[in-house]
Amino acid sequence: MFGFFKSQPPVMSLERAEKVVNAFGGALMKKPTMICDEGDLPFSKAEIKEAFRFWLRSETDPVAIDELKAGYVSLADFMTLTAREKAVSISYDASSLKMPDTTDPQVMEAFLQGFSEYQGLLQRMAEEAKVLFAEVESKA
Repeated sequence: MFGFFKSQPPVMSLERAEKVVNAFGGALMKKPTMICDEGDLPFSKAEIKEAFRFWLRSETDPVAIDELKAGYVSLADFMTLTAREKAVSISYDASSLKMPDTTDPQVMEAFLQGFSEYQGLLQRMAEEAKVLFAEVESKA
């Protein structure tokens, strides 16, 4: 009923697109793990996508176009994660993953279960990257 009172995002301009895309680039450079929560983004995923699309429509430099497309696909690194998935993404990130130094069956079972969950997150990320790649290529 009162939806018209909701805050609307600013109208996209090239200046706004550059600000949003550059802020996303900063988030990409600082992300602590391969898979991050969408809540860690500096702007909503929808606004970041719109900023990329807006900038791509006006960009003529082939190198810049390729970089913008790659950045667009990198949005797949940010997903809506549950608390458990956040913990798994940290614990099983490739940069910190270590096998348990025990043969305790319960410890190994828990490790393998978490690793399986991490593989599921990687699969989700890959599927979203495919969708994003198809989107950005169709806009080219």
